[in-house]
Amino acid sequence: MSLSLIPVVEVLFSGNKVVKANENAWQSLSEWTAFQQACAHLAGLEELIKPIEIGYSFYKTSELSLELLHYIVEKELAQVASANDMTINNLSSLYGGFVLQENGKTLLFPQTVGTLKNIEHWENIANGKGFERFWIGEPSPTVNQTEKDLLFEFEHPNPPFVKTKFTIEKAALKVAVATAKEELSIFENLINLLNFDVKVENLGRQLIYQ
Repeated sequence: MSLSLIPVVEVLFSGNKVVKANENAWQSLSEWTAFQQACAHLAGLEELIKPIEIGYSFYKTSELSLELLHYIVEKELAQVASANDMTINNLSSLYGGFVLQENGKTLLFPQTVGTLKNIEHWENIANGKGFERFWIGEPSPTVNQTEKDLLFEFEHPNPPFVKTKFTIEKAALKVAVATAKEELSIFENLINLLNFDVKVENLGRQLIYQ
């Protein structure tokens, strides 16, 4: 079993001035790409945005351009600043989370309002604990364990088109979690290298683990 836990951030563009793709646009590469590009241009971005899968708004942290990463973080800082209280406690983990794949095929996407901080929940279940508190957004799957395996069961996953019941090996998940944490460390350091008008100590860590 080749298991991957891929860190992703959710990037939502305002498309109010763009003719929206039809409701089945996730099936059309060209239509979805055109819609995303138009929205990106409205946001002041020039580079073509490529999500982890067509039809979704999740982007691998390892593939974000510096331009897009700057846009994401600047938008987060602006939201906090608009509250007239730029304190470290108002920063929170970026929306997104982790895409679970087996042999390159997606088993599970982050759910609504999932964040990068959810790596803690993935690490817990890989170590055989925290099953009752496992949370990757709303809704979250039920997870149970056997001696060697983890059993996931989903009633109504969001987004759709993923498996509602599957089993993975604990040992494989431990390896996947370790790799994901290495990628998060690289992502954290990259954020800290960027320049913003607002200075926040160890900004990268706050946007992952806060």
